Amino acid sequence: QMGARYYYPSTARFTQPDPVGGGYPYVSDNPVNLTDRDGLQEEYNYESEQAAPVVGEGGGPTYVYVSYNESREVQYVGITNNIERRALEHAARFRIDPYVSGLSRLEARGVEQAMIERYGLENLQNRINSIAPSNPVYQWAVQRGQQILNWLGL
Repeated sequence: QMGARYYYPSTARFTQPDPVGGGYPYVSDNPVNLTDRDGLQEEYNYESEQAAPVVGEGGGPTYVYVSYNESREVQYVGITNNIERRALEHAARFRIDPYVSGLSRLEARGVEQAMIERYGLENLQNRINSIAPSNPVYQWAVQRGQQILNWLGL
């Protein structure tokens, strides 16, 4: 037992939700695909790479959104945990549409980066990548993002 919860060291996970925060906030409410061994930062659970993505109701608080130009081509890709607020922030530049919802933040970053690679950063209004290619999880995140897009038929 560790504090108010039981901890299972071989999986580096608590066996029940945080009684104070509800859900699993220490891993963006995605305990299947993320871990937090030191309590400072969520980490990818590479053993769950083949798991179906957590998408839709109850999956997580993060959206991937897009903006289309007049020819209905994607011109911008982004992520947010508050789609209404983000739409207002972008209102002077363009309209945004939710594309995928119910993802953990890390899954959303993977989808965003997979879409940036699909359309090419040079063809989008995005100024930077979602995940730097030098990031150790870059390859995994892009593959995970592509897996989610494929699973959704997008």
